[in-house]
Amino acid sequence: MNLIFFHKKEITMKTRLLIALGVAGFLSLSCLGNPVKGININVLRSFHTIFTNATNVEWFTFPSYYYVSFKEDNCGVRAYYNKSGGLMSTIRYYEGEFLPLNIIYKLKAIYPHKIIGHVTEVSNGSDVVYFVRMDDFKTWQIVKSDEDGDITTVRKFDKEF
Repeated sequence: MNLIFFHKKEITMKTRLLIALGVAGFLSLSCLGNPVKGININVLRSFHTIFTNATNVEWFTFPSYYYVSFKEDNCGVRAYYNKSGGLMSTIRYYEGEFLPLNIIYKLKAIYPHKIIGHVTEVSNGSDVVYFVRMDDFKTWQIVKSDEDGDITTVRKFDKEF
């Protein structure tokens, strides 16, 4: 397992860089896509069949796919559809308490003194991967888990005091 440790100055710089990249990504997404116009009826049918409780729905069209952002069951969700209506992938954001129980069990066994935090769940149709924030008093880290609960550390950071 490869753990990466950062000093306070590096964390601050990396944090600023990540914020800048996030803002730039959001702005480019909002500038490139066209909300709601020209959505294929098959895409809309597929969306309403799968995501029956979706709220705050925002659609964007791109040359080769559709992107929809929404809330469902206390989760933030992004879904990507091909032009014929097939669901290509989803990204869901939620709290750790909603992880599958087998993954919660493994995380608590491997990291007994850490708190399970936010989760980013990435699904491409056949595979699901979970990126989980784990916290303790001095550090926080991002761990990756597959559906079977095979866990690896992606990054580890020292908290600034």
